[in-house]
Amino acid sequence: EFGVSTIDLLGCPDSDDDGYSNTGDAFPFDDAEWFDDDEDGIGNNADLLDSGDAWIAFDVYSIIADSTQSYDVFGNPPDIFFTIYHDEDCDGDTDELGEEGVYSSDYKLDSNSVDSSDNMAVSFDIPDNSVLLCFWLLVWDSDDSENDILDYRTGEGTNYYFTKFLYDGYYSNIYYENNDGSESKTVNIDIDISIW
Repeated sequence: EFGVSTIDLLGCPDSDDDGYSNTGDAFPFDDAEWFDDDEDGIGNNADLLDSGDAWIAFDVYSIIADSTQSYDVFGNPPDIFFTIYHDEDCDGDTDELGEEGVYSSDYKLDSNSVDSSDNMAVSFDIPDNSVLLCFWLLVWDSDDSENDILDYRTGEGTNYYFTKFLYDGYYSNIYYENNDGSESKTVNIDIDISIW
């Protein structure tokens, strides 16, 4: 049957005019997609991970607490961990977040610093066709009674709300510095984000 395909076959039917024939196109009626390597129903162009299910990972490169401050009544260093609040619909509202939208790392006991050798991380499954990632990043001092939030934000507030545009093979870095002792219980943070 005559057509206008030009890439995989020449002159065959190409319903979406993307150059791929209908028989060689996983999405014959979508001109923005033609391959789906992992067969998840999301084309490679929109898929965050062509080879399978996409997860987002947050890995600590370093967290450094202000060693001039006391973090408990005994004067010990903090038990550092961090939490990601994933705002899946990116509306800026934490009220609707259940436990499934909150991801916490393990903590490091009595230490003013965490580095990559501590393997402090969180990861969670995200829709393979996600375009925008929205989240809060909070750093904590673990406590038996109530966790204390640590401040890495300069000025008012203790944390930031982040929006990141995602793409296949995404990698980014978050770095903030605020442990000069001028604010209460401060830390520096350096965290890598990646799709895997």
